[in-house]
Amino acid sequence: MEKFCAVINEKLDLEISIEDINITVCELNDDHIGLRLDGLSCITARSFLGDLERIYNKARGLRSEVWVQPGSAESIYALLKGGVTPYNIHQGLFIVTKKLDDLLTAQKFQNENLQRIYQLFKEFLSNHVFHLLPRSARRKITEGE
Repeated sequence: MEKFCAVINEKLDLEISIEDINITVCELNDDHIGLRLDGLSCITARSFLGDLERIYNKARGLRSEVWVQPGSAESIYALLKGGVTPYNIHQGLFIVTKKLDDLLTAQKFQNENLQRIYQLFKEFLSNHVFHLLPRSARRKITEGE
């Protein structure tokens, strides 16, 4: 990425940094010479993240094309370093982490509401029900029995 920024600076006389770069689509090709799909012209698969992988016959062999929409330089690095599977794992972990954060936020909100309900119920009992109890029951409650 730093080399890319340096080339842009040199060729276009434009100062950019890695933060200025927004990658919208990345395409990776992998050729397998000597391999063929018999009886098929193409196989296309779409991941649950929206990425697309297409495998088809070329003149000298089989080509695998992968189109992804990475969200960050880190996801591109994972894709280039380990291929589609590690990239999908990286994206899947991001989704799970986001869902876990949402769940924790919801749990905190629910705990706060339960605490409020408990306080309201306690006030209701002490203001409206406590005096209706027999003296012996009130004594046991106040003494902590």
